Amino acid sequence: MSITDADFGLRQVTARVVGRFAPMDASEWRRMDNNSKAKVGKAMFLDLPGALDATSERVNQWLTARGLQASRREWVPVKVAPDIPVRYVNLAYTTRCVDAFLERGGGLQGCELKVSGNDGVCGLTVNEERLLRNGHIHIYLVNPVRGLIGEMDAEALLNVPRRVDGIPVGQARVQWSEA
Repeated sequence: MSITDADFGLRQVTARVVGRFAPMDASEWRRMDNNSKAKVGKAMFLDLPGALDATSERVNQWLTARGLQASRREWVPVKVAPDIPVRYVNLAYTTRCVDAFLERGGGLQGCELKVSGNDGVCGLTVNEERLLRNGHIHIYLVNPVRGLIGEMDAEALLNVPRRVDGIPVGQARVQWSEA
């Protein structure tokens, strides 16, 4: 018996609006390459009060304060299927493991930015999920087409079924909240 997307049902993940900016034209957004989209989204996020860029030095200090260490590689074998060779996942936290920070209560909150022009639920890398599950980061959706920045509900986001590569399966949508 095979499983289809319909078997996973519809998942809603709330994004609580924390910032607004002038929305961009959807056709202009679609013409941009992915690197340009990421830069636009990060620039919009960094305009929030208390937002800081995630420099290598800042990330190293932040990781150390959490008892973690930045490194380049920590390959771990993963058996995906009985008829293919072992694959590998890198469990090392690099100095690029977060995109930005927010100053909160005298400390830094790690922020992973998911920049998208639609309301689909984002994928998560293995290390993003590890940091999120351990309460080290918050995930922020930046939607330049809507002109909104929202903090995603971590519990709901972690309950979305995912493929091995971290992409959601089934139907998963963002629901924007003003609360």
